Amino acid sequence: MKRAALAVLLAFCAGAANAHYWDGRVLAETCEHGEGVEKGVPGALEVEAGACMGYILGVAEVLEDDLEAIDIPDDVQVQTLVRIVREYLEENPMELDQPARKLVRRALVEAYPTTPQQKK
Repeated sequence: MKRAALAVLLAFCAGAANAHYWDGRVLAETCEHGEGVEKGVPGALEVEAGACMGYILGVAEVLEDDLEAIDIPDDVQVQTLVRIVREYLEENPMELDQPARKLVRRALVEAYPTTPQQKK
């Protein structure tokens, strides 16, 4: 599963030379297309929506390896993770100049923090 998520992330990001240097603005703009595709907005780009989902899923998969940081329930859908990150970006516009991976991490750790019992 983790390799598949990483492969999806790399496939969507391979086209952009600086994909691993996405900042919050780029991620927010990319994820806007995901919302547009969901709502059937004309002109919303499915490739951009997929890039948003792939990026967030890739970061989430890496975070799950760090049991100290996050505990995402097994039944959480990718769309839920995307919604959480989009809401975080909307609520924290002053942070959009920061690396996207850090913003995704903050959003998901805030939504799914570990408890002291889980850290053992």
